[in-house]
Amino acid sequence: SESISVPGLKEWEKLVRKENVSRFEDLSPVQMRDPNLNSEPFHTPYGLAVKKQDDSVYITDFLDHRVRKQTKYWEYVDVAGTPHTPGYRDGNSSLALFNRPAGIAYDKRSGYIYVADTFNHVIRKISPDEQTVDTLRVKDCKPYFWQRPGYDAFNSDIDSSAAENPAEDDIKQFYFPTDVCVGVNSTLYVADTKHMVIRKVTPDGEI
Repeated sequence: SESISVPGLKEWEKLVRKENVSRFEDLSPVQMRDPNLNSEPFHTPYGLAVKKQDDSVYITDFLDHRVRKQTKYWEYVDVAGTPHTPGYRDGNSSLALFNRPAGIAYDKRSGYIYVADTFNHVIRKISPDEQTVDTLRVKDCKPYFWQRPGYDAFNSDIDSSAAENPAEDDIKQFYFPTDVCVGVNSTLYVADTKHMVIRKVTPDGEI
């Protein structure tokens, strides 16, 4: 198996020994913050994806509704999403909205970052330059949409009229997807949690 070197691991080990704790989650938000940075601490870090080309790590912050990145220099950068603001919006990364992003995967072939946007019931993708967020389009797959603060309507070509009644929707849609990974030739595998299945999505959008 291949080991992954985590930037700053020795610093974490020193902190753990100093504070006499056995798990990172035992550290308070103040302790978790790097004293050399002005960034906010994580609220609920959930998923991790490593980009080996530059040794960066992408992290979903589940209850802060955003995606962040840790560089090899131990710097934190906001990649997409608006802190403390759940919702749904594609477009510019700094203005995009997520609702409890969970699993995350990096596709080294295309450069895209895929995120299981759990409470929006969709898979989102972040462009290789990290400037744009879009929703993965899957053929014959209508996502659930429940009205909520910060909700933005989907594109007009998507019918969400049956959103409040899941029984009327196409069974092939996602329902609380919690994880995603990238396989051969950019094929995606999605943990479709509430449907209790693993779904395979081909590069051309077949599920």
